[in-house]
Amino acid sequence: MLNKQWLTTDLARDCNTFISRLSNTHEPLQQACINPALLSVGWPANLIAQLTPYLVATQPQLIRVNQTLLFATLPLDDNLLLIGPLTNPEILKNAHQLTLTDKPFSQLDHVPYINTQFLLQLLLNYFNLTHSIELTQADLLTTAPFNLDYLAQKAYTQHTFEQQESQLMHNSYLQEIQGLNSVTAGDIERLIANRKTFFRNGIGLPYQNNLRNAKNLAISVVAVVCRAAIKGGIHFETAFSMSDHFIAQIESLDTITAVVQLARQIEVEYTLLVHQQKQATNPHTHNPKVEKMKQFILSHQNEPVTLQDLAKYLNSHENYLSALFKRIEGQTITAYILATKIEYNQQLLIYTAKPISEIAAFIGFSSQSYFSHVFKKATATTPNQYRKANTFQ
Repeated sequence: MLNKQWLTTDLARDCNTFISRLSNTHEPLQQACINPALLSVGWPANLIAQLTPYLVATQPQLIRVNQTLLFATLPLDDNLLLIGPLTNPEILKNAHQLTLTDKPFSQLDHVPYINTQFLLQLLLNYFNLTHSIELTQADLLTTAPFNLDYLAQKAYTQHTFEQQESQLMHNSYLQEIQGLNSVTAGDIERLIANRKTFFRNGIGLPYQNNLRNAKNLAISVVAVVCRAAIKGGIHFETAFSMSDHFIAQIESLDTITAVVQLARQIEVEYTLLVHQQKQATNPHTHNPKVEKMKQFILSHQNEPVTLQDLAKYLNSHENYLSALFKRIEGQTITAYILATKIEYNQQLLIYTAKPISEIAAFIGFSSQSYFSHVFKKATATTPNQYRKANTFQ
């Protein structure tokens, strides 16, 4: 077990600044500092309260306060270490900007400097030691809004995929991906169908007894669903405005059940918004049979799907379905199947650390070489090249 009390004191020596250890509700548990200049100024009484709405427990954060002060966070089990104030121009450029009305540490003549590699490696070492999600320096330096973006999707994807593999998860990774595809398509029926298992079995095990973790998961869901809605045609300002509102609602709740219910309501609201947008801009392209074909294809992405399978599923003639799909969607059924598989593979390559051979097998390809051939033909790049080029955005 990690001795967090000792670690707090040790980091205060190594970083030469305040180290504040907080509970999962951001209540102060311990504070250590050996820097005489900082001790003479003292810790601002309301600083933790001002930072609290922006602190998350899913990954380390780099926070720039009022342009000049650097703070870092390090999640450790049910605690959160807040490190700072510090300064480092290189890191400040990539940190999340936060402007406070108060001017903390304005009396300080010299803010303690910290080496870039030292801080990043410190955060990575302790985080990766205590979490199943492995982060890199690129992850820490990826600029993203406080309501999460790349890291949220990475945590969300890896969480669902890892639990699906280990049988800890009550809802398959495929269903979660289909949930996002449902949002992008504005398909409320498919969204609800894809989450029946989730409702029947309850929220995933790691979140059953921890309100803070449930909120963090819900905030991550907001982030990825928001992006799915933007992909579905919603203007980014509208989507992000809704995201900010929903995150504030999540933070105001005091039970896990309420958090779960709100997260699912958020999925529905984004999906309905996409549906309304699509109906308004393209009212004549919705066809029930085509939607059922697309749903069947999306729910069998890790299996071979043929036109014969679709004809049997819908009790219709193959030629009729083929012509109908081409007229409504503007592409053949075969092209759609390939496109959905490629998109699914891209998500797995970006947001999980699974070997390419494992991804190929999971999605139903007979071999890694065949998977690489198909992937390169569709994207003009190999799976490995795609992963390296798109690991963070």
